[in-house]
Amino acid sequence: MVCQQYNIYATSFVFFFIFSTVIFCLLLPKDDPSSVFAAPPAIRPSGVDLGISMPYSSVIADTEDNKEVKVISDESLLLDNDIKTTIIKESQKREGASTAYKSRSNSMTGVDTIMGVWGPPSNSGYILEQLEGTNQSMAINGIISQGFDEYYFVMSDFRNPRTIESTESLLKAADGHNLKVVIILLPPSEGGPQGNYDWKGWIGYFNSLKERHPNSFEGFTIDDFNWISTKNDTRFENNIDFMEFSDLMQALKDKREDVKFYPTVYFEGKKTDVIVKEFLNYIDGVLAVSACYYNVSALEPQLHIFREIFENKPIKYIVYPTTTYNYSRQGYSPPSDRLVASTLSIASSTVDGLIVWHQIDNPMIQEYLKHVDNEAYISKIERMEELQIKEESEESTINHIRDQNSTETQTNCGDWYIKYTHAYNNLLNSSHSHQDNIWKEEFLNSL
Repeated sequence: MVCQQYNIYATSFVFFFIFSTVIFCLLLPKDDPSSVFAAPPAIRPSGVDLGISMPYSSVIADTEDNKEVKVISDESLLLDNDIKTTIIKESQKREGASTAYKSRSNSMTGVDTIMGVWGPPSNSGYILEQLEGTNQSMAINGIISQGFDEYYFVMSDFRNPRTIESTESLLKAADGHNLKVVIILLPPSEGGPQGNYDWKGWIGYFNSLKERHPNSFEGFTIDDFNWISTKNDTRFENNIDFMEFSDLMQALKDKREDVKFYPTVYFEGKKTDVIVKEFLNYIDGVLAVSACYYNVSALEPQLHIFREIFENKPIKYIVYPTTTYNYSRQGYSPPSDRLVASTLSIASSTVDGLIVWHQIDNPMIQEYLKHVDNEAYISKIERMEELQIKEESEESTINHIRDQNSTETQTNCGDWYIKYTHAYNNLLNSSHSHQDNIWKEEFLNSL
């Protein structure tokens, strides 16, 4: 009798367990079918205090002398609900400017986005300035066939015979191909006291290059134009101060009009207002770069703000598909596939060109190059962008991170996030009248 009673109890328990399991499974949320395309977030390393994840969480810029992101905090800039709504609902359009502010004005409309390689490429077979003859020509063809239009490389001294020879060889080889060459000049924070900062001499040299190689030589950039130096052997902490002291502006007056100058400008840099107020008439565009590239929540506002303050001059954005020096020393994993795809999705709909930093063989970069004209692929990376921003927005808010034991760099980048989203919100509410452009003056004065 007891055994029969136990059997009844056991049978009842089994049926109850099966019934509960079925009900539980039916109540589980369904996975988003698009999530198959989304890579997991970058693995946070052990031993690094990152606090909670947030838009612009832990950020340090890529420099060889371990410079950290600095910011002058403006406590009056608070992240209100309007700004959060602006960031989460990126599809909102500004009246009278919908085409300029949210349209994929590149491949989707038949206007190609310029693609550049910031050398040296991770694949040594494509370091063009180190190759010669047939190998060099084959490497140029290889870069072009992948979908790249520009090649950036560092030139240290226009007086050095070997450097002159290798540059001349590269430009001569590129003359027979559809590849533009852009020379990278290093500021004191990178070039140190032995660098060549004879701007007048450089401009004369570039003018002569353009005369000899009008098809292949595009122009030059100065790296870290608005960044800082922590070297003990540099006179100025801010690179832009050195540019003013060394009469760069005077030298630029002698530049040929068809020699293009695109300074490399950080969103989080120092004295960006000086570039706008003093150098705007002498630059042909900007290479925009973020020290906070592990999060993308404010990338679109930042690019639009740059478009406004640089008065619609061409903007190209540097994409990091791999870990830069300062992230490496913190033990960061490389950017996730979804982060890279989200960056490409946001930037490609806003800028005139994309420049891939070193790792051109990254799978997400290669996929973008192969399928950028495919509408289904564009929809895919747009969905990945939405998931990335949603994750960054849901995990925390800026106000929350301020209450945590966050690092200095986390706090600094949080301040930059607030600064740009606040300015972007004001931009969206302006009408481009003189009075409504007060937001621009306030923003520049805060830099």
